Amino acid sequence: MQQIIALSLAFAAAALSLVLAGGEQTIAPFGWSAVILVHALATLPLAVIAAHAACALWPVLRQRWAVVLFVPAGLLLGWLTFHYGGSFAARLRQQEVGGLLLMVVRILWLLALQLPWTLLALQRREEQHEPRELKPRRMAGLSMVAVAIAVVLPRMYLDDVVRRRIDEVNAALGQGRLVQALESLEPICDVGASHQRVRVVEGGSLVRPIEARQYWAEQIEALVAEVARLRREKPTAATQYQIALSQRALGDVEGARAELSDLAEHDAAAALLMAQTYYDERDWSEAERRYRQAARLAETHEQPSHLRTAYDALAAVAGQQRKFHEAEAVYLRAIEQLPDAEAHFRFQLGLHYQLVGRPLEARRQWEEAAKIDPARFQGEVDKAITGELNSYTPGCLLGPLRFGLH
Repeated sequence: MQQIIALSLAFAAAALSLVLAGGEQTIAPFGWSAVILVHALATLPLAVIAAHAACALWPVLRQRWAVVLFVPAGLLLGWLTFHYGGSFAARLRQQEVGGLLLMVVRILWLLALQLPWTLLALQRREEQHEPRELKPRRMAGLSMVAVAIAVVLPRMYLDDVVRRRIDEVNAALGQGRLVQALESLEPICDVGASHQRVRVVEGGSLVRPIEARQYWAEQIEALVAEVARLRREKPTAATQYQIALSQRALGDVEGARAELSDLAEHDAAAALLMAQTYYDERDWSEAERRYRQAARLAETHEQPSHLRTAYDALAAVAGQQRKFHEAEAVYLRAIEQLPDAEAHFRFQLGLHYQLVGRPLEARRQWEEAAKIDPARFQGEVDKAITGELNSYTPGCLLGPLRFGLH
């Protein structure tokens, strides 16, 4: 039991020291808290092997007088990490070191934090059992396995988490929310995922996370300056819309809504942007009401591009609420009212039918879309029919970001 307690302390003390060293940040010095926890668990076998090796090299560590130093040593290393780990990590971040070096630093740091406690666990075990020496060959084999565990498991976990975080970055970027994209990108840079790539603009080239971070920071600074410039000009519908668009990108949702409050009552593009702010917050009922208002304005003013965006958004909102019959009705109405976009809506309707388990009807809609516009949809339809495109992907909701005021 004492051995188990000591090993638990080795895990908890090491992980907690690094996690708390992040202060008020949401990340630990060398990555997300979850990454540190996985690293601490994966490094524990290596720390146990290191304790055996240390005792073999320096038998004095088995003496009782030496054992009483293990707990103070472990607490001291934890205290030093808590107070100085964050500044050390910040220095590494300024130097933009690579992911491999950061991983090595994480492993060695955790190993140092865990070693006093694994030495204590080893001593507790040997008090209850006959001391057991590991032969050199066995020690070498176990060390290789422990190193592999300490490296491979955290790397696999980190790659999976980073990929999911990059999806969040791309989603925020696609919706024009630069601040949110940058906030999602920061932890990726902190863990040194330099082998990953992100897009700095939708449809643009792939770059390293630290390059994207620098680019977006400059873009955010430029947006702030642009908002200040627009506010100095005589207010017009166009400037109000542009200010609201920039404020949403900067994360100031309430400011964007204040700019749009009057304009959205009679302009479809402004109404779409207002609706999108509620969609961003997953306020489905208000988003639906606003998108319906945008659709009415677009229909009244004969703006098919805005009407298409509104219908796409209404179907997406219905799908998010699992109101699948409503989503189907929206697509059918869009097909009837927007013949120029019929191929697009038939393809989206096919995706919807696939989602709700109606594969034959899905295939029928896809084939119709490919027949109407083969250049645009034949390749997508082939992927969909063969099962490569098997997820619900509602139509583009970014009309307010792509269409100006008319």
